[in-house]
Amino acid sequence: MFAKTFWKFLVDSLGIQTDFIQLKYLVMKWWNTNYKNEAHKLILQFSPIFICWTLWMNRCARKYRGKQSNIARVKFSVFKDTFKMLHTFSSLHHLTFKLEETCTPR
Repeated sequence: MFAKTFWKFLVDSLGIQTDFIQLKYLVMKWWNTNYKNEAHKLILQFSPIFICWTLWMNRCARKYRGKQSNIARVKFSVFKDTFKMLHTFSSLHHLTFKLEETCTPR
């Protein structure tokens, strides 16, 4: 339930219709979504990877080390990784964008 709640938050923020589809189809739909600008394209390409990795690490920490997490911590981790990726790519490729035009957080 934790992972579903988190995925729902993100796909809603990026305007992707889910219709309760399986994860592999959601990621394919995510990658094929029309993007608004180059920054949005990068977010759509990399975010599913960041999300899967963060949720997997969170799951393993809970299962094997007894660590509890929450949605806010996972959101922060994914947003931090996304911001680092955008910062790296923008300095490498001189991307200019307005984040508010890229996604609408809820």
